[in-house]
Amino acid sequence: MPKTWNIKIDNYFQANPNCIIATAHVDSFPTDLPLEPNIREANRKSATYRQIFGSLTTEPAKFFSRHSGIVLSANKAKPNRNKTELELEILEANEGGSDGIINGGHTILAFEQAKNYKYDLTEARVKVTIHIGLTEESAKDIALASNTTTPVDSRSKVNARGDYKFIKQYLVQLERAEDRKFRIAYYQNQSGAPRNAQCNVTHLLKLLYCLDRNKYNPDGNKRTKHPVCLCALPEKYFSCSLLSPGLSLTCS
Repeated sequence: MPKTWNIKIDNYFQANPNCIIATAHVDSFPTDLPLEPNIREANRKSATYRQIFGSLTTEPAKFFSRHSGIVLSANKAKPNRNKTELELEILEANEGGSDGIINGGHTILAFEQAKNYKYDLTEARVKVTIHIGLTEESAKDIALASNTTTPVDSRSKVNARGDYKFIKQYLVQLERAEDRKFRIAYYQNQSGAPRNAQCNVTHLLKLLYCLDRNKYNPDGNKRTKHPVCLCALPEKYFSCSLLSPGLSLTCS
């Protein structure tokens, strides 16, 4: 069943039939909205988070003018009778939806922490852009264009495009066959994934590149020198145009 969230607002306008822009209250803003559309997870140790949290808690009345706002998607959105709240209907990923926070994960985290520390946020406001009825592809496009405060690394962008799907599908089969779980970091600040660089999907792709039998075929006409140092491989080879995996993983 779709879930419903209410956002308290001062005002709003309909930018187009499928987009609403509103001035929302921070003190009552829901911090449990799904984060799936966002292409990276918020990191409270990052400079971006610290800057947002500092701005919010030191001068909450000026937060609206100092912050670019939150972008989210919803299946449906409509104001209440008094036009003091927006009611959002959210379809989560397991319901076939792609709704939730598209850009603003660090901001939501700052809201949550400020509330936990009992800061007075009654004067704080934030701009909210709500896209209605987005497809998964459209949500990802907006996420890629919106997440520019801190540069999104190439790995996260490749993952958002779905170019790691062939690896994920193979690992699912391998997990079933071996009855074990492989934890690979496919995007920035991914929770539950080891920090070990060898469990990064980029490292996995470097290993696969070394196993490219077409490029490094000793029986072929070309005598391409086989790489002896993974770190020397150019980044263009890490965006998924490789052979099927056939190696043992240790990130379990």
